[in-house]
Amino acid sequence: MVVFNTRDHFDNKYFLFVAIGYLFMSFIDLFHMMSFGDANIIKGPNDVPTQLWILARYLQALTLVTVPFLIGKKINYRPIFAIFAIICGAGLLSILYFKNFPVCYIDDVGLTPFKIFSEYAISGLFLFSILLLYKKKGYFHKRVFDLLVISIIFGTFSELAFTNYKDVTGLYNFLGHCFKLASFYFFYKASIEIGLREPLGLILRL
Repeated sequence: MVVFNTRDHFDNKYFLFVAIGYLFMSFIDLFHMMSFGDANIIKGPNDVPTQLWILARYLQALTLVTVPFLIGKKINYRPIFAIFAIICGAGLLSILYFKNFPVCYIDDVGLTPFKIFSEYAISGLFLFSILLLYKKKGYFHKRVFDLLVISIIFGTFSELAFTNYKDVTGLYNFLGHCFKLASFYFFYKASIEIGLREPLGLILRL
């Protein structure tokens, strides 16, 4: 929200695009959190929280892979917002209403091949986004660029950890969420903290 409401102060629209993507990703993550049995808010099969997690991560990967192509270009946030809303809405309907999203978790069996493959695919997309971002590194202050890369790397570690967990209270599940928290922290450092304290660090180097 901070990035979105200060968008007119920065020429670099990288953070605007990512902020919109992360907004919808966080919305799905909220559903993910509320769908666990102990939360008792969104009721459904035990597969639902895992499906929501994968949906959110695919949306995050799509955001990070797409945004480097928009760096240096003028973008209108309204159609981008609409596209993300359509993707998010379609995904949620697929999981919660139509129930035709691929199965990710089976009781007494564990993770499905689709879920494990998805985690590796998302990890690959994260790493690919670093390569794409590296080609645009001249548009960023060095410190900002480094923090973004660190954020994506921790996100990759998170996905890899989630390929190994057996239950929601296991070590790998715990590590996966810790890595995810670290990923968001470093994105916060790059976008909000530096953006507010050192706004010139986010401006395009033309």
